[in-house]
Order: sequence, then C-alpha cells, then structure tokens
Amino acid sequence: NLSLVLRHICSAGSGVSRAHLARHTGLTRATVSELVDLLLQAGMVRELTPQALAGAGRPATPVIPAEQGLRGIGIDIAVDHIAVCTVTLTGTMATQRVIEGEFALSDPERLLARVSRMVEATIADTAAAGAQVAGVCVALPGLVDPEHSRLRHAPNLNWSDLPIGELFRSALGRPELAVLVGNDASLAATAEVLIRARREDVRATADFLYITGEVGIGGAIVRRGELSGGTRGWAGEIGHTNIDANGELCTCGARGCLERYAGKAAFIARAGLPPGSSWEQLHRSIATGDPAALAAVDEVGAALGVAAASALNVLDIDTILLGGAYASLAGHLVPGILAELRNRVIAVSFAGAEVYVEGALGGEHAALHGAGLTVVNAVLANPSAWLDPAS
Repeated sequence: NLSLVLRHICSAGSGVSRAHLARHTGLTRATVSELVDLLLQAGMVRELTPQALAGAGRPATPVIPAEQGLRGIGIDIAVDHIAVCTVTLTGTMATQRVIEGEFALSDPERLLARVSRMVEATIADTAAAGAQVAGVCVALPGLVDPEHSRLRHAPNLNWSDLPIGELFRSALGRPELAVLVGNDASLAATAEVLIRARREDVRATADFLYITGEVGIGGAIVRRGELSGGTRGWAGEIGHTNIDANGELCTCGARGCLERYAGKAAFIARAGLPPGSSWEQLHRSIATGDPAALAAVDEVGAALGVAAASALNVLDIDTILLGGAYASLAGHLVPGILAELRNRVIAVSFAGAEVYVEGALGGEHAALHGAGLTVVNAVLANPSAWLDPAS
C-alpha cells in the first residue's frame, strides 16, 4: 500500500490530495492519511499550501514528491564515454556528468576508480542540495549477472568476469552502498518505457523490441511495459544474431554476427570513411548525399531488417524502436528495415498484420537515465526500507 500511494504521487504530474489518493487507489481515507504521514516523515514527499474547495469542506492539502528527497545514481560505462547522473523519484534526470573518450582497452580497475571519483563528486553535490542517495546502478555494454552485481563479459570493452558492485563499493569506501548492474540496452529500454508513457504525441505501445546502435549492437525485449530478460537476464542480444554463417569473425568468437554488418565500424567502413570516424561524420556524409554513405545505409538497414525479422517471428512483437546512434538515423534506416520485415515476418505475409519501426525517444544517454531510474524503481517498489525505524 505504501508503494501504491508513493507511485501515484510520483506519477501524478501535479499535487494530489489525500481524498484523490483514496479514490484512485481504493484505500480508505484513514489508511491513505497514515501512509502519507509516513512518507512525509521519510522526506519522500512534501505538502503544498492547502487549497480551498469549490464547495463546503476543509481545504485540500496537495502532496507532491520532495524535490530534495531520495535520488538514484546512474552510471554508464561505454566504449566511447563514461557518465554519471542522478534521477529523482519522478524519474527525471536531475544532474549529469559525461566524459567522452576511447575506453575500449582501458584497465578495469583504473577506469572504475576514475568513474568512482565522478560518483563521489555527484554524491557530494546531492548531499549539498539536501537530497539522499538511494543507491547506484551501472550500465554496461555486455552480459551481466544482476543478482551478484557482476559483469560476465563485455567484448567491446575487452572486460570479463568483474565484481562491479564490490569494486565500486571498495573504491568509494561505502561498503553499505547498494550497487546494481544492468545491460546498457535493457536500461535504455527501461527509460524508453517511462518516456513514452508520458508522451501523448507518440503511438502507444507496451510491447517492443529495442535495438540500439553504438560501437556494438544491443537489444532488449519489453512486454506489457516490463523488461523480459530471459532465464539469465541476457535476452535481446540481437547484435550476435547470425547474418552469414561463413562471414567475418566477430569479437564474440563467432562468425557473421549482425555487429559485423551494422555496428559502428562496419557502417563507417561501408560508407567509405576512415577507420575511427565518428557517428557525426557519418551523419554528414549521408546528409550531403555521398553515394557510398547512402549505399551503406541501404546495406545496414537490410542487415538490421533480416535480424529483426527473425526476432519478430519468434517473439510475435509488432514494434521495433531504434535507439542509440540508430535513433538519429531512423529516417534513413527505417525504409530498408521495413522492406525486409514485410518480406520476412510471417504475421505480415499471411495475416495482414502491420509492423512498425520508429526512432527511440530516450536520446543519446538513455542507458544512463535508465540506470538511475532502476534505483528509483527499487525505492518505489519498497519505500518502507527508507522509513524511520521509529515509525
């Protein structure tokens, strides 16, 4: 019940009265008042000035999330950047620190120590603002073990079998700090669910396959607005879908993976740009109508479409959202992807169903946002852990 009331207050978008909460949660007025008082004591919500009612009765006192209440810290460790943010109980990213660079072959302990310094500065700023850190979640470009806060394998970072939670707690000198880990694509999809739920100008969908293009290619499956992680939480690894059994060797050790045809390096090579060129350079080549870049768009779109069609046939999902660098290229990539989907997805060919491919709305730091949001979601699911023990 405490979670129910707090979630409603945080998602309302404006102040809500105790009477409103009682009507919309099905709880009694007395129960709601008791729960709101607990949340007030914990500093998670605050009251506004009482507002006079149109008719008879005592003025209603609206309740809103406390701006300086609990916050989640999100961390994103990627091949080309490291970043730290804070997210409020309403799911809004409040602060952000980003350092661009080349981290593919970085020593794990040194890089984690550098990120820890960014986290320390963020914690200090959060405390100075009167807020409290509820925990940390780290987004990583690879397979993770969330239960043990451990990275299993991140081929594009060249990292394997690292106790991320333990290393961060040690570097920060905070053994009590909750440190979660998550796959970057899955966390980006988590942010996408929240963003799309708050937008009235986009097509509503609670089921989608999220495909993100960075140095590698990640993916996530969302069902009824919730991540569908699979047995080990590793579902969605579409970057290692096979396109050509005899194709190029991938960093994962297999041949012909989608990443070798539609990842950043492959895309740039097909566009005729020098190795190490940025996504921005690729954008410019496409915008100026460079023939090689336009041909690369067609080839990458087709490869993505072939891989996505196999996924849609297995999952029976009708929507693909393109995240990361693919989001800004969606206008160019969608036609090629759709052509393959309409030719290969059984539901389209034999049942007349429609498939949709759209750019994601989360922006370039969606995984970072989703990491902080994951901490916030844990608070919303169990706010009693943050109550004053005396209560």
